[in-house]
Amino acid sequence: MINLGTLQKLVDFTKADEQLIRQHRKELYQQIDDTNQRFSQWFIDEAGWPDDGPPPLLPGFIKSILAGSYEEDFIAQQYQQALYWYRNGLDATTTIAASSKLRIQLHESCLEIEQGTLARAICKIVDITQAILSVVYHIASTHRHLEQSAEAEIIRLQRLASSFSDELPNDLCRAYIEHLNWKLRAYSLALGNKFDIQELQLSPDECVLGCWLNEGGLETISVDVRGGFISAHNRLHQIASQLLTLAEAGKPEKMVDYLLDMESASKEVTLILGEHIEREVRKLVTIDSLTKIGNRRGFVSELKRKIEEAARTKIGFGLLFIDVDHFKAVNDLHGHAIGDEVLKAVASRIMQGLRISDIAYRWGGEEFVTLVSTA
Repeated sequence: MINLGTLQKLVDFTKADEQLIRQHRKELYQQIDDTNQRFSQWFIDEAGWPDDGPPPLLPGFIKSILAGSYEEDFIAQQYQQALYWYRNGLDATTTIAASSKLRIQLHESCLEIEQGTLARAICKIVDITQAILSVVYHIASTHRHLEQSAEAEIIRLQRLASSFSDELPNDLCRAYIEHLNWKLRAYSLALGNKFDIQELQLSPDECVLGCWLNEGGLETISVDVRGGFISAHNRLHQIASQLLTLAEAGKPEKMVDYLLDMESASKEVTLILGEHIEREVRKLVTIDSLTKIGNRRGFVSELKRKIEEAARTKIGFGLLFIDVDHFKAVNDLHGHAIGDEVLKAVASRIMQGLRISDIAYRWGGEEFVTLVSTA
C-alpha cells in the first residue's frame, strides 16, 4: 500500500528532482529552524494545537523532506509523524490543511534559493508526504468501522450463544470472535499499538479454532470449502506472526502491505465460520434439545412445505400422531430424569421404524408426530 516508487511516479518525482534537492541540501537545511517555527506556530494558531502541549512536529520531520534521499527511513519518518498527529487528536481534514500549509512555506523558501525547479521538486515530496498521511488516516478510519461492526456482531453472537448455551458449541463461538478480533489487532498494530504476545496464540493448531477443528469440527465444515478454509486459517496465522515481528521492531509502516492479505484471509475464515454457526442455530431452532429429533417449530415448517408440494404434485403424504400412555405415572413414580430417558428411548424407537424419507418430531410432552411419504 505504501510503495515509494509508485508514489514517486504518481507525482512525477524524478531522479533529476532528487539530485537537485541534494545539490541544494545545505541551503535547505539552513531553512529548517525557521520552517519548524513557522509551521509549528500555524498548528497553534489555526489547528487548535495547545500552546503548552508537546511540539506538533517530531524531530527530523522537516529534515527528512529536505534530505534529497528518499528510502525506507523517509517513509518511516512520515508514517510516524502521521501517527503522532492522529494520537494527538488531529483529524484527517486538519492534516490535509497542514500539508497544504507546509507546501506553501517550503515553496516560498525554495524560491529564495533557486527559481522554480527546486520548489517544484520539494512540492512533489510534500505531495508524497500527504499520500502517506492519507494512508495512516485511512487505516484509522477502517479500524474504527471494523470495531463498530465487530462489536455488533459479537453482541449478536453472544446473544445467540446464551439462547442455546447447552447446545451451541462454545469453542465454535469463541473461534469466530477470536478471528474477528485478529483483523482488529492487525489494523491496531499498524496504528502503532502494542499487544502482549503471550496473550496471542500464533500456532494454527493451538488457537481456539485450531483446537475445535482438531477435535472434530473440521468434519462439520463443508467439503467444498474445507481446503480454502484451512489455507486461509494457516495464512492468517503466518501474517499475524509477521505483523507481531514488525511490531516488536517498531516498524508499523511496513505492516501496511500485509493488511489486505490479513483482511482477505480473516474474511474467508469468519465468513465460513459465520455461515456454519447460522446453520447450527437454524438446526437448534427446529430440533428438540432432549430427544434430538425435530420439534414443533420444525414440524410446522415441514408440514407447510409438504402441503405445498402435495398441491403441486398431486401426491399425498401420511401424518401419524403418537402418544405415550401412562407417561405421567412414570414421572410421578420414578422422577423426571427417568421420564426424560423414556422420552429419548421412545424417540429412538420411532426413528428405527421410519424410512429415510420419513421424519419424526416431538410435538410436546409425551406426544410425537411423524410425516411419512406415500411413495
